[in-house]
Formats: sequence, C-alpha cells, structure tokens
Amino acid sequence: MSNPNHLCKSNRNWSASKNPSGGTPGQLNSVWSLEADTEGPKLLQAYALSEWEIKLIFDESLDESSADFSNYILNPSNSIAAVELILPSKNELILLLNNPLQKGQKYNLKIQNCKDCLSNVQVESKEVELFLPSDPLPGELVINEILFNPFSGGVDYIEIFNPTSKVLSVANLFISNLLTDSLQLPIKLDRVMSPESYLVATASPENVIQNYPFHDSAVIYKALIPSLDDKSGIVQMSVYSNFKFTEIDRVKYDEQMHNPLLESKDGVSLERIHPKLNSGLSSSWQSCSEVMGYGTPGIKNSQYVAIDTVLTPSVQYKLSSDYITPNGDGDRDFLFIQFLLTKPGTKIHVEVFDLAGLKVKDLSQVILGTNDVIKWQGDNDSFQKLPTGNYLLHITYVNLDQKTLHNKAVISVINK
Repeated sequence: MSNPNHLCKSNRNWSASKNPSGGTPGQLNSVWSLEADTEGPKLLQAYALSEWEIKLIFDESLDESSADFSNYILNPSNSIAAVELILPSKNELILLLNNPLQKGQKYNLKIQNCKDCLSNVQVESKEVELFLPSDPLPGELVINEILFNPFSGGVDYIEIFNPTSKVLSVANLFISNLLTDSLQLPIKLDRVMSPESYLVATASPENVIQNYPFHDSAVIYKALIPSLDDKSGIVQMSVYSNFKFTEIDRVKYDEQMHNPLLESKDGVSLERIHPKLNSGLSSSWQSCSEVMGYGTPGIKNSQYVAIDTVLTPSVQYKLSSDYITPNGDGDRDFLFIQFLLTKPGTKIHVEVFDLAGLKVKDLSQVILGTNDVIKWQGDNDSFQKLPTGNYLLHITYVNLDQKTLHNKAVISVINK
C-alpha cells in the first residue's frame, strides 16, 4: 500500500516495493506516503459498450452523486435513460441511452461535477470523443508480448496491441493455446481498444503489477486466458462473430526464442520487436530487457525497433545499427537485419565471420516475404557470447528465378 489516506484509489493505491530485498515485512512500506487526497476523480477511459451503452472508468471510487443525469451531456443530441454505478469498485459507470448510437458517427460526451468517495469534486469538465466500436479483422489486433514462464509464485500474461486507427471491441475476443488444447476461452472483458492502445490479460493483475515495476495498471485486466506451458505453445487470438471464429493473430512461442545469453529465462517476457512484423517468425521476438524489469505489461516494449515499410529496389537490407552491446539493457542488445525485397519467396542465408575468416555463427537459411527480419544477438553457434571485436556479415540471396546475390557488412560487438 502506498497511502492510507487515498482510500478511493483501490488497487491503484498499491505498487511494487522499492526495497532492494523485494519487500518490507514488519517495516514501513518503501512506497509509504501520508499525503492527503485532495484531488477529484480523473477519467481514464470512455467508450461505447454497445449501441445502447457507454462505459466510463475513473481512477478512483466515486460518490453516488456521480450517477446524476446532469453530470453527462452527449452530442449529437441523445438523451440518457439511466446512469448505473458499478459495484463493488464504484470507479465505473454505465450510461444507458434512449436512442442507439450510429456506426460511423462521432459523438462528444461532456463529463462534469463527478466526486470521488471522499467528496473531492472533479476540478474541470472533461470532453471525450466516442465511436461505436467494431470487431477486429485479422491483423487489426496483435499479440504484442507474452509471459509464459513466470517467476516462482507469478502468473502468465498476454499483451494485446491495437496498431490501427480504429476503435475496436474485445467483447467477442477468444484466446486459446493450440499446442495443449483447442478450446477457445473468452477473455470476458467488456472493453474497447482505442488506436495504438494496449490491453494485458492475466489471471492476477495484482501479481503482474507487483512483479513488473514498468507497467500501466489501468490496462491490466483480470481475464480468462489459457494455461501457457513454460517451454512452448501456440497462442491463438480469435473473434467470434456471425456464429463462427475468425483468427486475428497467432504466435508460436518457444523458450529457444529467448536471448541465449540470459542466465535464467524465468520471469522474462517475450516482446514483439514491431507490431507489423510477421507473428510467426522467431526473429520478430526478443527477450525483454533487464533494465525494464524483464517485462513491460501495458507499455511500449523495451525491445521495440522502428522499421521501414517502404520498399526501395536499390536496397536489399538495412541494419538496425553498425554495432551491438548485448548486455540486456535494452539498448542495441541485438542486431536487427530488415530485408526490403521486391519479390516474396527469396531464400536468405546469413553467416557471421570473425576477422580471421572463421565462421562463428550461421544465422538462418529461410524463405522471407518482402519485408521480414533476421536477428543476431552477438552469440556464436554454441550460444556463447562472442568477444568484443569486428565481425563480417555475409548475406546470400537466392530468388525464385534461382538468381544468386551477395552482400557483406561489418558489425561491431562491444561487451560492456
């Protein structure tokens, strides 16, 4: 607990211990504060649950007077039939409408005079835009981070990201682990995802918040997710609509996708390097950095890398950097080779040599699409860290016409 005076904050009044030992049993909490709560409630989210309902989520439990009709004005003109304060947390409200919301129509909702459970009033009125959400199409929601081998006493989590400009509903979203069971589990969340937003599904939000200090607690939800094996699995995300399931994204994970230089994989999440990369390629994934606590639930991934999406015929590949520092701090931990190919189906073979001409790493011999990636983490074929020095990349391309091309590049490995 952070502050006994912030009674209205509920689970947001709890945070991970800052004590180096991980806890303070029998002592004053490391995050302790006695600062008085004098601020009114802040709106966290507002979205349409359906054509007849709007949901509001605040950062504090609300006083019952917040359910007054006069606190809410919806335009274009639409009268509110009822306001329901959701128990037991009391930090959520449902606005029931007299007339249905229309698809494609933008609405403006003004929220004013709301009070928290200590009667602190909302300082300024808040105006938000609303749209009637739609179900996601394939690729419109992506699996962005997976924790499948938690710390002892920890829990799994799956992070979902909306890379589109749409407001998308997750009410009909199902998740399964195809490697262990084909059963589709509904995550049972009446939420929507705004553009470029995150959602974390887990059996215990409190556990995730406690174990991973870099997080956004507002988007970490208790949800029904399948059991994830510590070694490998296939996470499938589907939407149920019109009496059938449609696959939205699928990730085949394996502990071998982790950075081989990690001393332990326990409690380390796998992060997607970029949401537009192929979910099925292991090179699209990387272990979360040590500096970011081995997991970033609900926030930008520690291993995020910007990519080019424009093909240039004169350029076959791009390197993320001309050097790497594979020390787990999230800064140039690995080399990211992005291929910009004019034709799909090109076979790529990447080899790494030391300056004596000895091959130290055979990265891959794979068939790529027009915009795929290969990654190298500064290790040799025995998954051992290479010494500081310069290394030569040799890239061989074989296209569908059996035409062979070669590229070479120098990359430096710096061990800090």
